[in-house]
Amino acid sequence: MKFFPSYLASFFYGFFGIPIFIIGLTFIQEKYDRDLSTIILILWTIIVFFVPLHFALINRKYVKERSKDIRESPIENLSSKKNSDEPLPACKRLLVLILSASISIGLIELLL
Repeated sequence: MKFFPSYLASFFYGFFGIPIFIIGLTFIQEKYDRDLSTIILILWTIIVFFVPLHFALINRKYVKERSKDIRESPIENLSSKKNSDEPLPACKRLLVLILSASISIGLIELLL
């Protein structure tokens, strides 16, 4: 199984994950009292929002390579060309995620 980010993973997380996250938030807020709701919301946010977001956007292979390079020679790598290689694909994956989440939420609003 491939654990590195892709546009397809960002699309699926945006299209399915974000609406599930929002539905879960509203359910938790309506079902539980304020004190218990806060703890459950924090856990729900970490498990359903941040963990999948990490897998959809962050290229751990690149981060591992960069941390290895920086440990070997930190001064030379600060101004290297590699610093500008990765953010653009991550921004594109984030854009795919945002667009798919917007389309999904818009479709849900139209159907309900």
